[in-house]
Amino acid sequence: MALACRICGGAVHSTLFWAMQGTILLSATLFWHALAQARPIARIPALLATMMQMSLLGALIGFAPAPLYSPHWFTTQSWGLTPLEDQQLAGLLMWIPAGLIYLGLTLSTVSRMIRAPRYDGASFRL
Repeated sequence: MALACRICGGAVHSTLFWAMQGTILLSATLFWHALAQARPIARIPALLATMMQMSLLGALIGFAPAPLYSPHWFTTQSWGLTPLEDQQLAGLLMWIPAGLIYLGLTLSTVSRMIRAPRYDGASFRL
């Protein structure tokens, strides 16, 4: 993406950036919709797998020795952060608070499964 920005200017970068944001939003919407429709026994591994992927990516971004995304080079200065500090903050947010959200949802699902009546698997919905 940085190469496209240098070759074609900001318009292409803006188009690619918003296309990327749109695909992220679409995939997240589809994931959460599928998760809401899934049986609880299937929801647990999906939440845990997503939590592990996001935590790993957050740790990799947070501990990277140099900025990974060059278009952010000039956008962090107005916040008083260097690009590396901004990246480390983003990695930390992906790693800890977001991971805790997934863990909380997983534990909530397990708790509801434990407290649910034992009639049959089809009658249990969250």
